[in-house]
Amino acid sequence: MLKKVGMVIEKKDGSKYDINGILESVNTSGDLKAAGRKCEFSVVRSKFNIEPGDLAKLYDSDEEVFRGKVLGVTKTSDKTMKYTVLDEGWRLTKSKYSYNFKNKTAAEIAQIVLKENGFAYGEFAKSKVKMSKVFVNKSIYDIIMTAYTEEAKASGKKYMIVVTRQKVSVIEKGVTVLKVSFEEDKNLTSAEYSMSAENIVNRVLITDRNGNKVDIKDKKELQEVYGIIQEVVEQKENGASTEDINAKLKDVDKKCSIKGLVMDGTCVTGNAVMVKDTGSGLVGKFYIDSDTHDYSNGLHEVNLTLNFENIMDEKAEDGKEENADGASEGGGVLNGKRVKALFTAYYPANNSMEGGFQAANGEKLNPSKNTCAAPKSIPFNTNIQIVGTGTGRDGQTYRVNDRGGRINIVNGVYHFDILMSSRSECNAWGKKYGEAIIGDGTGYSSGGGNSRAVTLAKSQLGKPYKWGATGPSSFDCSGLIYWVARQMGKSIPRTSREQSNYGQSVSKNALQPGDCVFFGSPVHHVGMYVGGGQYIHAPQTGDVVKISNLSSRGDYHNARRFL
Repeated sequence: MLKKVGMVIEKKDGSKYDINGILESVNTSGDLKAAGRKCEFSVVRSKFNIEPGDLAKLYDSDEEVFRGKVLGVTKTSDKTMKYTVLDEGWRLTKSKYSYNFKNKTAAEIAQIVLKENGFAYGEFAKSKVKMSKVFVNKSIYDIIMTAYTEEAKASGKKYMIVVTRQKVSVIEKGVTVLKVSFEEDKNLTSAEYSMSAENIVNRVLITDRNGNKVDIKDKKELQEVYGIIQEVVEQKENGASTEDINAKLKDVDKKCSIKGLVMDGTCVTGNAVMVKDTGSGLVGKFYIDSDTHDYSNGLHEVNLTLNFENIMDEKAEDGKEENADGASEGGGVLNGKRVKALFTAYYPANNSMEGGFQAANGEKLNPSKNTCAAPKSIPFNTNIQIVGTGTGRDGQTYRVNDRGGRINIVNGVYHFDILMSSRSECNAWGKKYGEAIIGDGTGYSSGGGNSRAVTLAKSQLGKPYKWGATGPSSFDCSGLIYWVARQMGKSIPRTSREQSNYGQSVSKNALQPGDCVFFGSPVHHVGMYVGGGQYIHAPQTGDVVKISNLSSRGDYHNARRFL
């Protein structure tokens, strides 16, 4: 029997039983990257039958500290029964969802997915950022944390999901500083502090959509000690954000953990705690990243993993993202009519060339909304997808909201004017010929092929070429394909020559996105077809991962499908 600790089992028929008399040990745990908490307990084998689906409630000094469903039962030879109990966080990670959110805050997204999937919910951390995202077959946990990751970029705050009495809430992490503290010679039994430089990043290369260098941010004090270790950020329409850059730069990792004897169930992940241990040098406020509570032999021992910084489980959606007006930023092929096209660019300015700050449909011009001017025969709010320009804008979708005196159809070529953010960006674009898909309003299709593989490969645009490298900081040609396969859980040969004989043979006129294309005789180079007559590849020393036209290669050899 455990002092001050009690457990009540509620059977599926509604009956309740206090099992404190047969309870031998209890362990509860939580982690920053876990959706909920776990409880494991053991009892002396008795006639009382605890089954999967029963509800377990744990009390510490008459205060409920955990509630969840029994999911696992183990019988041992020493007449002990062991049980595993998980709260509703378990269901958050198991249950998948698909939804197209338009102009919703993180709190609104959380409420919608929880309500529609039958979860009880509590409070949600305040959120202001409006976002529009498409989620397909994503866990409810990932959807909510993706939304709050976007909110964190704007607010600078950290968030996490908590489950209290089977109600799901989102809190601002690290705000609550516990009343209980850990001090040497009192309740602190051990402490450990370690440092590691293995994961440092001291340079961020900022590139445009085509992989061209725009800027570099350095941490020179770390470079002097460890040399240059670089990551890459692709600049978006409004420039590379400080948050994106700071997220890539990483200092020396500092980790610490403590053990202590306390009678307090509030020492859980998400809170902050005060520590004083002069031996390890741990003095001050720390943030709890994981916790374990052991109740046995009349004692309550707490084991905490602490962090000097307040962090969150950041999630980045790898599928299609849409802005508030419905224009897409990648993923899938727009359903509609494909036409020859000329693409020029303009920016908001009050002069004779640009025409002001208001679109022809009355909207204020906003480059972040992915809009364009189109011939009068194309109705407002029609989506247009760029194809075949040989730039990073291929696959991007723009919504028609403007007109122009010279925006016409000439000899079957449709003229589109893309709204950009500045004169310099427009000048850099110039004019590009390719094709446009004029949307028919039925959305997107995969267009055949493997859009997941293409999305993964495109996420590495701008990364430097390095012979023998397989990522994530640099790649050689076959290393990029190898890396994509690993992210998809697939095992493939390492070199381009071996890959050229692997999987299913594909003729050139039957290429689909995600197919691998090989060059040279014998084969010495590989890339991934992305559609529109283009492929993504890591070309050579001194270059970066980029998209090129397949027609630019005169040494095409063959294609294989294995991703």
